[in-house]
Order: sequence, then C-alpha cells, then structure tokens
Amino acid sequence: VNTHAQPYFAIMKEFFRAPLVSLQDVAAVMGALAAVFAGVDISFRTRPMLADVAHEMVLEAALNGEAEAIVTHNVRDFRPALKLGLSVATPGEIVRRLNI
Repeated sequence: VNTHAQPYFAIMKEFFRAPLVSLQDVAAVMGALAAVFAGVDISFRTRPMLADVAHEMVLEAALNGEAEAIVTHNVRDFRPALKLGLSVATPGEIVRRLNI
C-alpha cells in the first residue's frame, strides 16, 4: 500500500466497521483505489485562502493532483476553491452525479 494512502486505509477500516460492510470489502475497494493512486508533489500556490488553516492542505492537494472536485460535508468552508476552478460537493451530490 502506498505510504501516503495508509492513513486513509486506517480511517476507512474504522468507518466501515458497520455490520453491512466487511473488512474484506473495504480492503477490496481500497486496493482498487491504491492501484490508481499517483504521488503528487506539494507546492503551495494559494495559501492562505480558506477560513480554516487545517483545510489549506486539502485544497493544495486537490490543486496539485489536478482534481475536478473537493468532496466534503463542509462545502461552506471550501467555497473559495470555486474561484480556482474546483467543484465543491457533498458525497451525496457526487453519488447522484455518478448515478450510483
């Protein structure tokens, strides 16, 4: 597993401890995601832009990774990213866009 992705794997395993999702299922999904992960060098181009300093790294990672969107339940705090051409959406909005 990509060392940069390991914290996310740990979080996903904790998040999906619900009886409807097995750890094997989580591992399969995370393995598929890891197969397409690519390392991204961080360069800080926009700081400070957001009200919460802790969110700046998320914005920079999205820009450096050429993301199309930031997916968050905290859309309000990421609205300034719209000025940079990023879409900001909730997980539910993304699922609806993907028709899942």
